[in-house]
Amino acid sequence: MSQHTINFNYTAEFNKEWHALKLDEKDRFDFETGIVTYYRNLPVNNYGKKFPGNIIQGTGGAYKYRYRAPDSPQGKSSSYRTIYFIANNNQLWFLTIYKKNQKATLSDREKADLRAFSRLLTLKGI
Repeated sequence: MSQHTINFNYTAEFNKEWHALKLDEKDRFDFETGIVTYYRNLPVNNYGKKFPGNIIQGTGGAYKYRYRAPDSPQGKSSSYRTIYFIANNNQLWFLTIYKKNQKATLSDREKADLRAFSRLLTLKGI
């Protein structure tokens, strides 16, 4: 079991969307706990990933992670999608969150913006 610290970083856009979706600090604690639990108890079929989610092609390494708040109805359509990057030293940068029924996939423009953010993290050595 790893004892490394995970640093959660949230952009202003992420925080704005989080609150617009009526998610609160209890949900945030649940959200972070789910990620930490995955990290500390890596599943056998994790395909070499330290953190949960799927890499989104064409974004420079952004991950899409599905989150379902404890009070949400069951099923994938009632869950949220979060987009984040893994930076050096286990720093996670969460950029946006949205309901699955609001958006199926990211647009080419959104993917280009994510690539630019990835380059910025690299340039700053984060």
